[in-house]
Amino acid sequence: MYELSEKYIADQKTQIDGAREEKAIEIAKSLLKVQSMSIKDVANHTGLTIQKVKELAEEGR
Repeated sequence: MYELSEKYIADQKTQIDGAREEKAIEIAKSLLKVQSMSIKDVANHTGLTIQKVKELAEEGR
């Protein structure tokens, strides 16, 4: 039973982490539309990697 509880908690954490990343991506896309923000600044404010923000910037072009 303890193992099931640990698995449940791990699954919940994975879902929460995924939701956080999705929200960070949404925010990054919004920030990239404000052209005065650099990729580095967007990465710093969202917690995403610079590479991920660069990819999002390319998608938005």
